[in-house]
Amino acid sequence: MSRNTKIAILKNKIKIDLDTPYIQEKGDLEMLHRVMIKATPLHDVAGRVDYISNPDRQEQLVYADEACADLGFWKDLSAYCQKSAPGKRAREGRELIIPLPNEFSKEIPPEDIANAFRSLLEQETGTRWAIALHWNKTKQSYHLHAVGSENPEVRENDVTPESVKPRKPLKRDTYFDADGKRSVKQKCIDPETKELLPGCFLVKKGEVQPARAPERFGQKVRRMTQKSFLREVKADVADLMTEMCRYADIDKEFVLADFIREDTLYLKQVSRKKGLPEEKSKKADAYNKTAQEYNEAVDALVQHYPEAAHTDELEQIAQLMNRKSAADRDGFVGAVREITKALQMQFAAARAAAARPKVSSVADFASRYREKSSLDAADRNLSRVLRYFRAAIEDDNKGAARRYYEMTAKRERDDREEER
Repeated sequence: MSRNTKIAILKNKIKIDLDTPYIQEKGDLEMLHRVMIKATPLHDVAGRVDYISNPDRQEQLVYADEACADLGFWKDLSAYCQKSAPGKRAREGRELIIPLPNEFSKEIPPEDIANAFRSLLEQETGTRWAIALHWNKTKQSYHLHAVGSENPEVRENDVTPESVKPRKPLKRDTYFDADGKRSVKQKCIDPETKELLPGCFLVKKGEVQPARAPERFGQKVRRMTQKSFLREVKADVADLMTEMCRYADIDKEFVLADFIREDTLYLKQVSRKKGLPEEKSKKADAYNKTAQEYNEAVDALVQHYPEAAHTDELEQIAQLMNRKSAADRDGFVGAVREITKALQMQFAAARAAAARPKVSSVADFASRYREKSSLDAADRNLSRVLRYFRAAIEDDNKGAARRYYEMTAKRERDDREEER
């Protein structure tokens, strides 16, 4: 499925039209958010479906669709995959974990969310998917689990006389095991009774091997194992979640990040290992939240107004920060917050300047001049902040960064007091 996807939401029903181009109107929402999807291959698909949908195993289960209850299907799929790859750790399916805006829990019924995502994924792959919605333990992260088959289910209509390969007469006596596969006499005959074992059979020379019953599942969808698959799914999920936000009147827009520059423009988050002391864990959480807000601000500016983004300076800052250890990054949290504020100011000024009407009067001219002045001021501020903090980060001068942060915070407090 292409990037151009239209999702129409009418009367609490979400419908997906793959044939109509979906044109995003840029700049009409406050902030862009990157779509995050964690993809995992599954080696026990039936067990995983039971895990995400069983209320006894999930304390914060919100909703599980009908496909989760059909464990017979997933067990049959598991048996087929294991039989197709004997002696190996067969891949039975794939799971996608998709974080959702927490506002969805109040504004959109969970069954509508599940139906929308299931329809999108089934049309994307042609296979079956099971959907479950959860909260995390602290009820701070609303997310969706999607477990899907990589093997399409073969329907009776798909099996025709033309699709069955004709069989030729055998040139010698041949034994077949209970699975219908060629075998040898020693494995198909009971050594004591000299009779065929249950399920085994013999086809004599000149006879034709009987056709086996068609399998329930077909070959794996090769495209689902390619790297491009996840990117295409992210693009369609971004469109779907944006349209759902508009339907629910939520001021958010989701986009597919530019993977070409992702490693050079954005800050990497600090990984939290098991057994991390509580104090370090809190610092890691604080930095990760700050880095996420920074990345969202960069996304908004780069996606909408790249000419105002100062990408060279942002790239240098990202490289300097990502090279530092977790402990060193913690000392520059205030600096990252200041850069984020400057980016948000630049985005707001650029959007206002882009939306200005044509000049038809002196008042319009004055309005345009004020908007241009605001954009110039925001651009100068962003340039100054980036230049200052780049030098502080490069010299590893946490004191300079902290003093600048404190000075800016004091200036903001003074401005608020004057407004009062």
